[in-house]
Amino acid sequence: MPPESLNDYERKQSIGSLAAALVNDEDFIFLGPGYTCLEAAKNLKVKNRLAVTTMNVSAAIELTNAPEFNVMMVPGDFTKETEPIM
Repeated sequence: MPPESLNDYERKQSIGSLAAALVNDEDFIFLGPGYTCLEAAKNLKVKNRLAVTTMNVSAAIELTNAPEFNVMMVPGDFTKETEPIM
């Protein structure tokens, strides 16, 4: 489900950008579900050799073209309520 308002979406973009800035090359990170983590993933593509574990299908797709990334999906339930973000 999309963020409720443009202001909410802008906050999620900002938080995602700030979170990605804390990640260093060659780090191992976990991205949870939700749009904020998706926004972090969009900003992580400039990093080198990250190992990313996530349950966030959208974030995993976002990172598939990042060179030298190792993206691992956590198994779990996929339901209509969680849509493709869990």
